[in-house]
Amino acid sequence: STQSTWAFERGLGIFNLGRMFYMHWYVEHVWGHHKRVGLKDDPATARYNETLYQFIPRCVAGTWKSAWNIEKDRLLKQKGYKSVWVPQNKFIYFVASYIAFPLLVAYFLGVRAGFYFCLLYT
Repeated sequence: STQSTWAFERGLGIFNLGRMFYMHWYVEHVWGHHKRVGLKDDPATARYNETLYQFIPRCVAGTWKSAWNIEKDRLLKQKGYKSVWVPQNKFIYFVASYIAFPLLVAYFLGVRAGFYFCLLYT
């Protein structure tokens, strides 16, 4: 069915973002960037005359912060949870995967491979 195909493709997209330690972009891209693209409060939009070296750290830090706030609002306001530290918090799984992927690579292919995995995918 179309719904299951869409869910599978979304899962593949999230997996690919996870390989690059950038899963927060799944939240920020759809619910943050699409609403604010080109505006000053969009961390993923470069400023006029901003260099790449200025943009990248601001973008990475800003998208993390924005995605966390979007997820926090989703859990506290939309879902009615009293805390963000619930199993439904996507960030718990994002961060866990950032730890698990290199450890799995290191376990199956050796510590050096785990180290190179981190270097090559970040």
